[in-house]
Amino acid sequence: MPIISHDAIKEGYVNTYGVKHDQFPPNKNMVMSNLFFGIVSQHLAGKIPVVIEATSQHQVWESRIGQIQELDHPFIVVCFIDGLVAAKRHLQRGLENPRREFFHGDKRITIYKETGVLHLQTITQHRTSPFLQSKSQQPGNTHHVLTTL
Repeated sequence: MPIISHDAIKEGYVNTYGVKHDQFPPNKNMVMSNLFFGIVSQHLAGKIPVVIEATSQHQVWESRIGQIQELDHPFIVVCFIDGLVAAKRHLQRGLENPRREFFHGDKRITIYKETGVLHLQTITQHRTSPFLQSKSQQPGNTHHVLTTL
């Protein structure tokens, strides 16, 4: 089954233009989201099953999930994790892949390289996500997974 990854598409987009993440125009995230969901929609409209993946994008998914449900009946997995574990994983990915900063502009990695201190600012978007607030209003195939490892 094909996997459509928002990060992979973004990296391809950034790589094509050869410009660092933070040097793109402010609307680049909207351009990337439109491209990502366009690809997803094409697959689903063609009745091609796919795995679609994007991390920490609840505000983007909220406005698009209705369109996806019109095309198919998605099985949704919402993962959430302890902030410290997430920060350590994020840092590890950035240190293992020096190009990650180029593609994503990860401040946590920059701060760590400059200070040696793990920046613990956590992303709290999942706490306000429609997928986590009211289970009665979620798509029927929504499942929540606490990631601990």
